[in-house]
Amino acid sequence: MIGLMTRLARRNMLLLLAGAAVWFTGATPAQSTSAPAADDPRLKQRWRCGGGDCPGYEYDPIAGDPDHNAPAGTAFEDLDPDWYCPRCGAAKVEFRRLPPSATAK
Repeated sequence: MIGLMTRLARRNMLLLLAGAAVWFTGATPAQSTSAPAADDPRLKQRWRCGGGDCPGYEYDPIAGDPDHNAPAGTAFEDLDPDWYCPRCGAAKVEFRRLPPSATAK
């Protein structure tokens, strides 16, 4: 019983410290506070919403979607599973990756 209480106390202390880190830095432990890797090929991929009512929103990983908890440099694959199209509300699974020729600027 004492071993279980010790483990629970240790877990609660870690959760408390993680919460303090979020409060001080504004970033969750899962978020990286470092700059995005410029050589990450996923940052060159653009994704277009396929929602039926959408006017063709494209997610650009370089710009991100700061209004919806996706800072600049967030690859599409790293978005929260519950992230949605900011224009029409379509789910992440409704997006399709654009071919490389369409993403070149």
